[in-house]
Amino acid sequence: MSYKLKLAHKHHDQLDQIEAWLNANVGPGSKRHANNTWLGAEDWYCYEEALVPGSDEEEEEYYDNDDNLEDISDLIFMFRRESDLLMFSLKWA
Repeated sequence: MSYKLKLAHKHHDQLDQIEAWLNANVGPGSKRHANNTWLGAEDWYCYEEALVPGSDEEEEEYYDNDDNLEDISDLIFMFRRESDLLMFSLKWA
């Protein structure tokens, strides 16, 4: 079983800090270009999920400004342990 958390695109500029924190506090992990299966003994991984205009997951506030729509995505973090998900959400969400 794995645990999933969506972190809004506003955290993209902190991704290096988030990854360093995860490696120090959760364990080994990596960033992927797409959702896939676990690699080896990783405790976490993350990937970007693009928001599709008009979808149920679209958040209207993202489209109320002049941002380039292609730059809009969420960061999805996957964890092996629920306790790691909780610790991460308290720190970053």
